[in-house]
Amino acid sequence: MPEVKQMAANYLPREDRLLLRAWLPDRCEAQLLLTRRIAKGLIEGIDEMADRMVSGNVPATAQKQAVAEFVRETAVEQGNFSQALGAGKTHPLMKTGPRLVTSLAVVPEKGGHVAMTFGLGKGDKVDVRIPVDGLWSLAHIIDRQIRRAEWDQGFTRTGKRLRVTSKIN
Repeated sequence: MPEVKQMAANYLPREDRLLLRAWLPDRCEAQLLLTRRIAKGLIEGIDEMADRMVSGNVPATAQKQAVAEFVRETAVEQGNFSQALGAGKTHPLMKTGPRLVTSLAVVPEKGGHVAMTFGLGKGDKVDVRIPVDGLWSLAHIIDRQIRRAEWDQGFTRTGKRLRVTSKIN
C-alpha cells in the first residue's frame, strides 16, 4: 500500500465537491472527488483515529482528547501548506479525470500510520497509507475547504474538532 507523499484539496463550486489530490511515491497523482457525506465521514474518522492513537496510559476521555488536540495542533503547525503539489503522472484509475469517492474506510496501523481506502464504485479503489502527522494535515486542509464551501453550517466547533449537530444533505 503506497504512502501518500503530499496532498492538496480544493473546493469546486460548480460540482459542489472537494477535489482531493494525492501524490503517491510512484509519482502518480490520484484525483478524488469528495461529497459532503464523504468529507464529513473523513473528518469523523480522523477524530476517531485521534482518540484511538493516544496512548492507553492517558486515563480519561477528556485527557485523551486534550492530548490528541495537542498532537494535532503540533502537526498542523509544522505542516507546509503553501508548497505547490508536484506534477505527476495520472493514476491509472483516473484516466478519464477525477473519480467520485463512494465509500471510505479509515483504519489505524501499527507504527503510527493510518490505512485509507477510497472506494470509487464498480470495484475500483485507491488504497493509501498516511503517517499520523499527515493525517492531521489532511484534516486541516479538508476542514479549511469545508469552511470555504460553507458546508460547516450544521457543524458545531469545539476547539479544533468538528461534531455533527444536524443532518447535512
